[in-house]
Amino acid sequence: MGEVSRVSQTSQGAIVLPVADCHTHLLPGLDDGAQSEEEARELLGLAAASGTKILFLTPHYLPGHFQAGPQEVQAAVAAWQETASDLDLELVAGQEAYLDPGLPEAVRDGRVLPLGRDRSFLLVELPMDHLPSWADDTLFQLQLKGITPVLAHPERCAGVIKRPEWLEGAVSRGLLVQLNGPSLTGAHGPQVEKVAKSFLRHGLVHFLGSDAHSRHRPPVLRPAVEAVVSLAGTEAARRIAWENPMALLSGHAIASAATEAAATAPRRPFRHFFPWNR
Repeated sequence: MGEVSRVSQTSQGAIVLPVADCHTHLLPGLDDGAQSEEEARELLGLAAASGTKILFLTPHYLPGHFQAGPQEVQAAVAAWQETASDLDLELVAGQEAYLDPGLPEAVRDGRVLPLGRDRSFLLVELPMDHLPSWADDTLFQLQLKGITPVLAHPERCAGVIKRPEWLEGAVSRGLLVQLNGPSLTGAHGPQVEKVAKSFLRHGLVHFLGSDAHSRHRPPVLRPAVEAVVSLAGTEAARRIAWENPMALLSGHAIASAATEAAATAPRRPFRHFFPWNR
């Protein structure tokens, strides 16, 4: 993948960055994502056509609903490797684990599949409607087990929208953030778009994911990458869209998500930038 990491330009001068999509649901039969092999094949083609080079396949781990084990997930990913190779795509196996008090035990017992060469990163979904009182302790318990939580689309979580300073604190404690690309382009409504852009401007974003589930939620990140370039600059976009995912996969340290704009912004209470909470 070394050649892919180079920035290129189109004949019109537009900057083209390599892209790793760090959150998708494209494995048929494992969760609420792709529902057939035909749909999965179509979605892989859409990802490749949009310029994505690496796809993290991350089916839900949600006890009582979706709980495919690591071996099942890895076997499902392996079954699609040849198709992906023909499309010049690399597939990465992992899971998106719903945060509940039993998650650290599930990780300890090998019931959920983390990401990375040493399986030390876990994509974690917060409850969509609130931040539980036990969230901080559960995330800390994961860290004590050598797992770095990667918070999936916190810009869509009502509890984080109400308490944006919570995310700033979480990042300061070593947690990482995966932003949904469609959030930056208005797919989830104007408030989520504003929150996503504020998190990006303040250096709280480490990865991008499409959170693709279907033809109606496709694995296409190019518009989001262009939005990151516009909002935070080419270097920040390259770091978030490619370099940080590569670092995760190789076991290297994840670079700071700080942008030049964040570094030079006036120091004000973080909540100041979210007027609906004042």
